Amino acid sequence: MRIRSAGFITPMGNEEDIIWDNLLSGRIGTLNRKVDYASPLSRKVIRRINRFSDISATAAIDCYNKLEAGTGEIDKNRVGCIFSTEFGPLETNLEFAQQIVGDDPDACSPILFSNTVHNACLGTISIDLGITGPSTMLLGSNHLMLSELLLKENKADVILSGCVDEYNQELSESLLYRGCVSQEFGEAAVVLGLEVDGKEGGKVRISNMTTLHLGSNPFENHEVEKKLLENAVRNHIKLYDVDAVIINDPLWKIGQAEKAMIRKECPASALIDCFYDYFGNCLGADLGLKILLAKMILEREMIPVPLCSAGAAHGSIGKIAVISANITGNYTIAILER
Repeated sequence: MRIRSAGFITPMGNEEDIIWDNLLSGRIGTLNRKVDYASPLSRKVIRRINRFSDISATAAIDCYNKLEAGTGEIDKNRVGCIFSTEFGPLETNLEFAQQIVGDDPDACSPILFSNTVHNACLGTISIDLGITGPSTMLLGSNHLMLSELLLKENKADVILSGCVDEYNQELSESLLYRGCVSQEFGEAAVVLGLEVDGKEGGKVRISNMTTLHLGSNPFENHEVEKKLLENAVRNHIKLYDVDAVIINDPLWKIGQAEKAMIRKECPASALIDCFYDYFGNCLGADLGLKILLAKMILEREMIPVPLCSAGAAHGSIGKIAVISANITGNYTIAILER
């Protein structure tokens, strides 16, 4: 798949140049709280949606506008919208639950109730943009792989492939209470405008991707099945002779194991192991954020030094491996190249 455009809201900024400047200067992002952004939606629309839908739509509309500016007229009937999340509109669900507990259930807000549905954000996006292609919201799954399948089956010309999770204090406290390492929990929305490979435009493509299952929740910091990880690195990273690898948080046991394995099997590859120092842990948006970062590095052909504890590699950067794990135990490796 080729990445034609990207729209996003991240702890490090909402424009590529801002994110890049922050990384070069070593400026840490907005961690463990809600990020700032400017919504393109009208006040009338904002009044009837929740923040989860708003940040999703803001990233998607930005992505679509960049895509349209670069390609010209687009057949909106051939534009799909595939999203994933781990926790969905949790703030809205908690608010609705409190209304049910505290008041007569019949008096609960119907607008609030409609926004408890995970895929309500896709309705907001589709209505605003007027797109009618395939649309669905995944929970704890790989939105990029489904997007690729739909493109290959000619179900759409373009997929707005996004991932999103919003910050929630109760969630952060709960995950930490369950034995997670001391780690910042933040929020982000990242939407990529994807087309089938082979079309002109877009400097970066996702050339290979696989998802395995770890058999456990990595947030609970279990010991990693070393054989599984070794096979994953050899078969899905080393084989592609990548110039750099973005790994999971080295504070987790899975990140520590990845770090040791990459150093052993891919000693010539730059190890990007400080991602979480700057972006924090954005839960279901983790894979999208890393793909976005890899895209930026490939387009600029350099790695910001603060991202690597051992120092960034010099010379041409043409191929990057991205590793991401989520709370369901899914373990994804994606290869990006110019």
